[in-house]
Amino acid sequence: MYHYYYEHKKEELNDLSDFELMFLRNYVYALHGYEFQNEELFAIFSMFSWYYPQGWKNETIDDELSEKEKQLINDILELEKSRGE
Repeated sequence: MYHYYYEHKKEELNDLSDFELMFLRNYVYALHGYEFQNEELFAIFSMFSWYYPQGWKNETIDDELSEKEKQLINDILELEKSRGE
C-alpha cells in the first residue's frame, strides 16, 4: 500500500480548492481499488498506472480503510458540507 499522505491537520484542508478536496477524498478510495461509476472520476484515476479498479470490493471498501484514512475522508466531507458541496 502506498503511504500517500502525512498526518493532516484539519485546518490545512481549508487551503485546498473544491476540486482538490474531491480528488483527495476519492484518491483514498482509488488506492483501495474502488471502481467509480462517475465517468469523470473513473477517467481521472484511470490515467494513473497504480489504479486497478476492483468493483467487487465497492460494497466493503470502507472496511479496508485505516483509521487515518477514515478521519481524512470525514474531515474533507465536513469541510465540503460547510462549503455547500
